[in-house]
Amino acid sequence: MQKSHSDVIYTAAINGKCDDLRILLTAGNQEIDVAACEMALKWAAYYGQTKAVQMLVEVNGINVNSADHDNYPDCALRNAVYTGHDETVRVLLDHKANVHAFSASLYPDSVLRQAAYKGHTNTVRVLLQYKANVDDCPEHWQRDYTPLTRPWAVQ
Repeated sequence: MQKSHSDVIYTAAINGKCDDLRILLTAGNQEIDVAACEMALKWAAYYGQTKAVQMLVEVNGINVNSADHDNYPDCALRNAVYTGHDETVRVLLDHKANVHAFSASLYPDSVLRQAAYKGHTNTVRVLLQYKANVDDCPEHWQRDYTPLTRPWAVQ
């Protein structure tokens, strides 16, 4: 079974095959599937494929804050934060990713809180450099703690 153009973009991106990705993104005979690029961006961010992320954020029409609420509720920034890929986080923020993004999952919280919870000290620093709000909390957390005052916050 032959893979679709979108599947090949996704595979190249998550595996950091930037030469292949460059060819796929600039192939004049193929229309770029922006939705497929957005999905590839989310997973390339998760795997810390910073160069692939850099290429994907420059695709015309891509939304770096895209979140597919039906199948996968989180955006690329949230994925990069969750896995602690600081340089990928920086690239996304440089391309207008929302530093105040909340997870759309059952238990929403901020990317700053997620970085602190996961113990990604450098990621917390990057988010703070980009003006993440330390008071950003979902309503159900606000009465008790902010992202950096939870018991698991980075010290």
